[in-house]
Amino acid sequence: MRGEDKYWEAVTGRVVNPRGRPVEGVTVEVFDEDVLVDDHLGRAVTGENGKFRVEFTQADYTPPFSPGEGRPDIYLKLTTPGGQVHKTRVHADLSGHMVKTDDPVKGGLDGEIEVMTLGDVELPDA
Repeated sequence: MRGEDKYWEAVTGRVVNPRGRPVEGVTVEVFDEDVLVDDHLGRAVTGENGKFRVEFTQADYTPPFSPGEGRPDIYLKLTTPGGQVHKTRVHADLSGHMVKTDDPVKGGLDGEIEVMTLGDVELPDA
């Protein structure tokens, strides 16, 4: 059920180098691009398989007095263990698939969380 902090969403993917190999230890930060100030939605660190998952609520990108926010425009900030930073392109209007979850908080009233899968996200020069 959409609304406030009851509606959970997630962004998932895998960070790879230009040869398609997974990159471990990359800090992945998820942002919602806005006109004035971008919303920081969360962070994760990739494992040896390069995978990440960042979960957040609708309240994380919709201020209480800004009902016109709509869907978040997602981009990632990738930081390597060596400190190199790369910003991905913006994925306008996040949309994903509803996935059942056993988590009573994140599942809200409908028992589902919306998951946007970005697939392989290339980290240049990794």
